[in-house]
Amino acid sequence: HFYNSGSIDFIFSSIGDYKSLLEDFNAKILKRGRIESADTLIISINARGLRAIAREGEQLYKSVSDLVLYATGAAACSTSDLLMVLEAINRSLDNIERHLNRAYFETWRYIQVRIGYWKAKVYRSRTMREILDDAFGRWRGAGRLDY
Repeated sequence: HFYNSGSIDFIFSSIGDYKSLLEDFNAKILKRGRIESADTLIISINARGLRAIAREGEQLYKSVSDLVLYATGAAACSTSDLLMVLEAINRSLDNIERHLNRAYFETWRYIQVRIGYWKAKVYRSRTMREILDDAFGRWRGAGRLDY
């Protein structure tokens, strides 16, 4: 199924939805100054997603370049070679869609909690120092219990 236009349309539609989601978060949280350190989760989710999409984009570029060489006659091509290139293009498009979906839904889930259900006392973000001090304190306390 070479060039699944539904996949490409879905990717562009998802990017538009993603933009709307982030704009909503910006308007309801960031512009109102209600920033929490846990909001950096959005950055890590999206950085991971972008790295995965970039890797697939490089693979897609390579496959499309091979297809151009075959189509223009610049490189010899058997039916098997052509089918492998077309399959690689489809796989890359599917993987890009999968990575985009995963990042979108992880971001959407966090933003839904953050906008609708966030209570600072319940979802209290802690600094790395607070986490380490707490863990060290528990370890030190356990050492005094003669385990």
